[in-house]
Amino acid sequence: MSRLKGTEAASAQLSDSESFDSSPGATFVTNTLPDISPNAGIVGLCTVPANRAGMDDLGWHVVDFLAFKALFRGETHHRAQTWLAQCDIASMVQADPGKYSHGRERRLVSEAAVASSVSDGRGNSHLREDHINVISSAPELKEEFLKALSAKSKIAEKTGFPLFVIVCGLTTLEQDVFFGEISTDARLTSIDIRRCTGKNVSAVMITPALFSAGWQINPSFCRPPDGTMRAQRLEFFARQFGGVFGNEIVQSFEQWTCPILDLDRVDKDAKDDRFPGPAMPSQEQKEKNKELKVKLHCILAGRLSPGHWDHSFSFVENRDDWLKLVGPRNHKPLSYWRDKWETLDIDDGYTMDEEHLYFLGNAFGGNVRSQITHIKYLVAESMAAWPDFWPSKFGGKVAEKFQQFIVDPFPEHVQCHEMFSIMEHRASSAVLADVTCDYFSLPKPYGQRCRDWHERAWKDEASLDARMAIIKAHGQVTRVIPAVNLPPGVSFNHLSITQRSMEVPASYLSVALYLCCPESEELQRAVKRVVGFLKEVKNHQVKLLVHDAELARKCIAWLKSINMPTRNLAGALSAINSANMLSAAAEPVSNWPVLKDVEAGTRTTASPATIPSVEQSVVASPPAPAPVSTKNEAVHHENLSASQSTRTVPAARQIGALYDHRQDSPAAFLEQLDVLILDDIQNIITSYVAKKAELKERLQTASPMDAAKMEKEVVRLSNEIAFMEAEARLKKHQSGKANVSDLPTSVPSPPVGQRASGPNPHSKSATLAKEQKPEQKPEQKPAVTPSPQTKAHTGETKPKPVSQQKHKGQLDLYQMWGITPGAKTRAEGQDKSD
Repeated sequence: MSRLKGTEAASAQLSDSESFDSSPGATFVTNTLPDISPNAGIVGLCTVPANRAGMDDLGWHVVDFLAFKALFRGETHHRAQTWLAQCDIASMVQADPGKYSHGRERRLVSEAAVASSVSDGRGNSHLREDHINVISSAPELKEEFLKALSAKSKIAEKTGFPLFVIVCGLTTLEQDVFFGEISTDARLTSIDIRRCTGKNVSAVMITPALFSAGWQINPSFCRPPDGTMRAQRLEFFARQFGGVFGNEIVQSFEQWTCPILDLDRVDKDAKDDRFPGPAMPSQEQKEKNKELKVKLHCILAGRLSPGHWDHSFSFVENRDDWLKLVGPRNHKPLSYWRDKWETLDIDDGYTMDEEHLYFLGNAFGGNVRSQITHIKYLVAESMAAWPDFWPSKFGGKVAEKFQQFIVDPFPEHVQCHEMFSIMEHRASSAVLADVTCDYFSLPKPYGQRCRDWHERAWKDEASLDARMAIIKAHGQVTRVIPAVNLPPGVSFNHLSITQRSMEVPASYLSVALYLCCPESEELQRAVKRVVGFLKEVKNHQVKLLVHDAELARKCIAWLKSINMPTRNLAGALSAINSANMLSAAAEPVSNWPVLKDVEAGTRTTASPATIPSVEQSVVASPPAPAPVSTKNEAVHHENLSASQSTRTVPAARQIGALYDHRQDSPAAFLEQLDVLILDDIQNIITSYVAKKAELKERLQTASPMDAAKMEKEVVRLSNEIAFMEAEARLKKHQSGKANVSDLPTSVPSPPVGQRASGPNPHSKSATLAKEQKPEQKPEQKPAVTPSPQTKAHTGETKPKPVSQQKHKGQLDLYQMWGITPGAKTRAEGQDKSD
C-alpha cells in the first residue's frame, strides 16, 4: 500500500521511532565545557581504529578524547565514568607520550591514558575505574557502547542525575556515530542512541564540530528543550543553519547593504554605482575583500562560535557559550577548569610552523594532511546520505567527481576550500529541513530525517496532482535558500555538477508542507510562513555576525581601503533593525514552549487529513511586522492582491502538461499563459533554467548525434527563458511591484514579437506612452495600459480568446514556443467547431 495513501500503515511501521525526536534541538558549537555535576554519569567513546590513529589522519580525535578524560577524571564518583576506545591508546601514548598535546597551548594529555588514583581517606591510594576499555572490533565496540549507555541511563533515570556522552571520531551534524567505516550498516544514529537511553534522561551529547574548531553540544539530547534554555529559540536556529545563507550574506556585506558601511556619510553620486569601491580594485583592496569573505564564511560554517578558528578549550568567562545559551553554571565555574587544565605540562618542543589550510586555522589536527583527510571524510559522509540521490544518473556523475577528489593524494588548497564549502552547504541544508519540520510540527515524509529520506520512492508513489503542487512549493522554498557560497578565487560554473545545490532538502521540506496542507491555498499560506521563518533566521545571523570583533575589524579594513565610512556596533545593529537588509516580510520566531506542549505538538508521521495547518500547529507568536521596504524582489509573493491569492485557476499545475501538448493545443497553451501570476512565471523560469543546466551537463558525455539535438534544445530553452523573464517583468509592472523604468525598452534577444494577449509594453508606442505625463491626482500612479488579466479584475469586458486575436508578430510567438502555423490553424478550427 502506498505510504501516502496508507499513512496509518506507515505510522505503525515507524511507531518505534516516533517517540524519539530527531531534530538538533538546542545544539550549538562551542569551545567551552558544559556544566558538569559531581553526580553525573559519563560515557566516553573513541571510534578511531589503530591503523588511522596517526596525527596526519584521525589522531586528533584521540587527543580530544584524552583531553576530556584529563579534565573530568576525579570529578564524579569513581564508578560513574566509562571510557571505550577502538585502539589501544595507552600503548600508543607509552610509545610516544610527547605526541599527544592539545590546543594552542599544547598541553600534554598523555597521562589521561591510564587510570587515575583515588585516596580512601586513610592515606591509601587506589586506582579509579576510569581506565580505557579497548575493543578493537567495530561491531563489538558498538554493542559495548550501547550496553554502557543503557546501564548509565537506568541510573540517571532513577536518580535524576545527568548523563554526559562524549564521542570522539567520525560523526555527522545530526550526531550520528560511525564505527569502522562510513556506511549505514556501521552507523549508530542519534535516534538509535536516544532509543537506548530513553526519553526521560537528562543527557548532554558532545561530538566534534564538523566545519570548524570546537565541539558540537546538545544540552537536551534525549528530549526537546523547554523554556529553561536561557537563549531564545531563534538564537539556536541561527547557529544551526550555519552557512546555508552564506552566499547571500557575503554578497550583502560587499554591497551597499553592508551593515558596517555608514550610508548616511556616503556621497550621493557614489551611491549610483552598483557596489562600493572602484571598478578596478587594487591588489590591497582585493586582499582585504578576500579576508572579509573568508572570515564571513568561516564564522557561519563554525555555527557563529567565537572559537571557530582555534581548537582549544576556552575558559574565558565573557565567552562562555554555556552561560549565554543554556543557563548559569550550577556547579564548578570555568575558572576551576582553567586551573585544572593549567596543571598539565606543556610540550616545549612543539613549534607552530606546521602548514595548514588557510581557512581552517588549527582545527582538525592543525596540519594540512589531517585537514585534507577531514574534508575527504566530509565528502564520503555526504555520499552516505540521501540514499535515492546517488543511484540516479545525475547523482552517479556527482559521485564520480567526489570520488576523484577523495582519491587525489594532493588536491589544491583552493579545491579543498571549494569542496569544504559545498559539503557544509549540503549538511546544513539537511539540518535546516529537519529543524523547520520540527519547529512547525510538520509530518516528516516516511517518518525519516532529511538525510535518510527515500525521495525516489516517494515520487514514484505520489499522484500527479501531488507532484505538481509540491513543485510549486519547491520553487518558492529554493528561492529563499541561495546557492553554495564559493570561496574567493573560485567562480560559479553553471556546468559544474558539484557546485549545484543539493535539492533533496528543499524537496523534503516541500513534501512535508504538502502532507500538512494538501489544499492549494492552505499550502501557499504555509509556504509563505516557512519562507518568512527562514528569512528571520537569516536576518538574525547578520545580527550575530556584526558582534564578532575580528570580523568587524576585517570589514572596517576593507571599507577603509576603498575610502568608505564605517559605523560602530551600535550603528550597525540599528541599521539591521531598521531595515530588512537581505529580505522582507520575515516571520517572528516564537520562543521555547514548555516541555508538555512540545510533546503534545510534535508529529513525525500523520495523515494529511488529521494534521492541522501550520497556523494551528505552531506555537502562538506575535504577528509579523510590516516590511519597511518593498524594493527587494523577493517580497512580491507577500504583496499579492486578494483576488490573486485566493484564485482557483489551476495555471501552475496545468502549464507543464499544456506545454508538452502545445502543438495540439496552442490556443489553450497561450490562454493558460495569460492567466499566470508572477509566482507561477518565476517557478516556470526556475524549472526551465534547471532543464537547461541539466542538458548542458549531458552534453559533456553525449554522442555527436545526440549533442546536436541537445544544443538545439538548449537554444530553445534559452529563448523560452528570455520570453518568460519578459512576462515576469510585465506581470510585476501590471501588479504595481515594479517601476515603469524597470521594464526593458526592447525585448530580450531573440525577439518574441508582440504578446498575444494584449499590447506589447516594449513596443515603440508603449515607450512613448511612458514618456507622457498626463494630469493626475498626486496619489495616483502613472497610467499603464491594462492587460486582459487586469481588465478582468477591474470589471472591464473580457478580451477575445487568444485563438481569435491577430496581432502582428504572433507568428514569431508561436514559433518561439514550438507551435507551427498549421497546428495553430487546426486548433482554431477546433475552437470554432466546438
